[in-house]
Amino acid sequence: MAKAVKISEQVELIINKGIDKVITRSKLITATNAAANEAINIIRERANQGIDLNGKRFPKLSEKEPFQYSYGFQKRTNLAKLLRGKRTTAFQAVKAPNHMRLTGQMFSAMKFALSGVKMSAREIIGSFLLTLKSDQTKKIKWLAATTGATRGWGGRGKKTVYSKPSRVWFGICTSAARRKKELDRIKKVFLSKLGLSTGTARVK
Repeated sequence: MAKAVKISEQVELIINKGIDKVITRSKLITATNAAANEAINIIRERANQGIDLNGKRFPKLSEKEPFQYSYGFQKRTNLAKLLRGKRTTAFQAVKAPNHMRLTGQMFSAMKFALSGVKMSAREIIGSFLLTLKSDQTKKIKWLAATTGATRGWGGRGKKTVYSKPSRVWFGICTSAARRKKELDRIKKVFLSKLGLSTGTARVK
């Protein structure tokens, strides 16, 4: 069964109080870039700690768990190698915690683009879009799914459908308490780069 999964996340930082100095456009761009990089760091840290997008613990990998990726079906023996920290063909995250080894190159595939920087007499806005490189979207959707299917090596043989744990990690956490902490970290970096440590910011 396919499960909806985020492949992008829009974050907008708005300051409308405590603006007691002139902010240049260049400084606003620098601050927004820094906030976006902090968001990526937060996602990576949370996932490596074993916490998924919903604030819950990731299910650990098991040698009994079959898996596939965009190139086809990986043999269970290769999963066993991956669990022992040895490289397989597509998944190179051997130094990652057990629950993140199927991500392969997805951590390095995270990127961002500025989607807007605006200034007026009353407010300052910096926004960015977090995304994954297109070659990783199929893999992240498979990780989020609750079932998988294979026809064996090379796509031949009888189709087999199996249940699998959903592993979703990309984006700002949806759990209320953790989400607030993550957004507060992003806002703190944004304010600091603008020299507005006493100001306030909100995320739209």
